[in-house]
Amino acid sequence: MRANKTVGTFNGASTEIKAGLCMALTVTFLAGSVSPASAGPIYATGQLLRADGVRENRIYRIDPTTGVATALSDLLPTAPAALAALPASSAGPARLIAYTSGTLWTIDPLTGVLSDGVSFGVSGTGLDALADGRVFLITANAAAQVFRLNAATNLPESVIEPGAIAAALGAVFGGSPSPFILSLGSVGGTLYGLNSESNRTNLVAINPDTGSITPVGPLNAVGQAAGGFTGYSALTGVDTDGDGAFDALFGNANFNSPALPRAGAVVRYDLTAGTFTVVGTNPGIIFFGFASFPGAGLTFPCNPADITGIGGPPAGPDGLLTGDDFNAFIIAFAAGEVLADVVGIGGLPPGDGLITGDDFNAFIGAFAAGCP
Repeated sequence: MRANKTVGTFNGASTEIKAGLCMALTVTFLAGSVSPASAGPIYATGQLLRADGVRENRIYRIDPTTGVATALSDLLPTAPAALAALPASSAGPARLIAYTSGTLWTIDPLTGVLSDGVSFGVSGTGLDALADGRVFLITANAAAQVFRLNAATNLPESVIEPGAIAAALGAVFGGSPSPFILSLGSVGGTLYGLNSESNRTNLVAINPDTGSITPVGPLNAVGQAAGGFTGYSALTGVDTDGDGAFDALFGNANFNSPALPRAGAVVRYDLTAGTFTVVGTNPGIIFFGFASFPGAGLTFPCNPADITGIGGPPAGPDGLLTGDDFNAFIIAFAAGEVLADVVGIGGLPPGDGLITGDDFNAFIGAFAAGCP
């Protein structure tokens, strides 16, 4: 590595970065590395209603400890309602999947682009994937049929027959239920759906191996404790302690009229009482689907400053901003190496093959902003 190199201008001033300065910065920032949060993020499809009436569809990343959503993707023409997180396996890396128009897709969380579609020919908005890679779908009608989407055969396999959930609700609560379940999530290998039927708003636990169905809590447990919140369209398990397994069920509540007509609430369920507590709200946003990964989950750059992983090069971006990113950038910038080419002239992505002050300014700004 060369000791001195004139590499560009910062705010109009020519600057030389010396190797000695790089080493000093290395010592300073190694002590300041940021550790990953223990709880994995929730990925969500949703829509923001702006003050001017424009509706913006995006993929969001939600902090399950605060319920705060941060826009992650570009603007999307539409946002799929059925979302799930497929864990890494011998078949491929961890990825977000979505289900729309009878087809299962891989969805890019940064762009919303759908790819690798497989048609299964059934309709539903509730999607979930278990730790063993099995993918399940529930139909959004009174039949409330649950299918396993078998990737080996590209065929839907019935796990819960039409009417079985209605029968289970009726057996416990009486009457003639007509289930309306828009979402699926799982904890400990058990699938959960939320019946949004009026006066029968209850979680339903589903054993995908035995087919047993158990309503959670007393009649209308969710409805009675909702505090005015309505609009339940998303569920997901969350690994809150980072041990690699889901231990909590999270969901959404889109509305609380008239106080928050578009509340964008993130809620956590009590799987014994069948009630929920509100973790946080995102006024102006409604959510369609939730997904989360146990353990590390997805790895992709969180912003232009995320240029390397823990331990520095040659590891790739890790979704975190740490002293390793800062050290790697300063050293690469001083050497004129491609790792420091984070933006183009004018600060617009992507890199342009030049190492300039725009790269330095963009990196510093992105590093200071932190990950969503």
